Amino acid sequence: MIESVRVANSKRFLLFTLIFLISTGLAILLDSPILRQVLGFLFLAFVPGVVILGILKLDKLGLAEKMVLLIGLTVSSRCA
Repeated sequence: MIESVRVANSKRFLLFTLIFLISTGLAILLDSPILRQVLGFLFLAFVPGVVILGILKLDKLGLAEKMVLLIGLTVSSRCA
């Protein structure tokens, strides 16, 4: 049962990431100035950390701890 929940969360995570990537790409291709800047910033600021957290599967952390790790992992991925 735990495996099925984990698989469902993984599929939802992948779907969210793909939808966000496609919407950012469309905003850039359609040259929407405000939407392009907002989605581009959100994509570059949060997606690397979210992907790394998804790979690490840190399920037992609280929201505040996940946010701190998300920001730290995003910043560290930019410096490397």
